[in-house]
Amino acid sequence: MALRFSPHRQRNLLKALCSPIVPAVPAPGAPHLYPMRFKSDRPAIKRPLAPTRSEPLNDQRFNDLIGKASAFFATFERDLQGERAAAIEEIKARMVEYGLTLDDLAEPAESDVLRHDAPPH
Repeated sequence: MALRFSPHRQRNLLKALCSPIVPAVPAPGAPHLYPMRFKSDRPAIKRPLAPTRSEPLNDQRFNDLIGKASAFFATFERDLQGERAAAIEEIKARMVEYGLTLDDLAEPAESDVLRHDAPPH
């Protein structure tokens, strides 16, 4: 029994038999015959370009930038006078809350004995 192939199949078989044999691993440095192209499911992460300024960095612009940076960092510096005033107000409020006077704070001997006229805490 003879095998019969369609003209299309015969042509494909002849192409396969006449084509050069391709090695499984290409030689080092040789371009790959079938370059792989992967398409990711995730969108590419592209960073927006930083805005550029056309004006050069001259002395005036430099001083302006330094001033802005100093003002930015000054907002995060501690306001010692403001913190001191807030602490004093908190101490005064606690003294009123516990019925303390300056004499109670000045005399360490009385600090061991609870005052009877002070409200309970």
